[in-house]
Amino acid sequence: MEIEAEIKTIISGAANELNIIVVIPVIMVAIMGFMGGDLMAGLFDTIGGNIVATISILIFVGAYFLGKKMSNIDV
Repeated sequence: MEIEAEIKTIISGAANELNIIVVIPVIMVAIMGFMGGDLMAGLFDTIGGNIVATISILIFVGAYFLGKKMSNIDV
């Protein structure tokens, strides 16, 4: 019982880390977008920038689901 509780604690800690790691890049991009000026203009105003942003979002979503699958351990 004690070992099972410890394993569940470790797993829940990993799940919390995953959620934090997912939220931080979104916050960083939002901060950069709100800073004003042309800081993010190169990324969103060109076709190449749109392609890079789309690929980055797909990789980000894929990494999130992979992380969820890896942290989903049944005890």
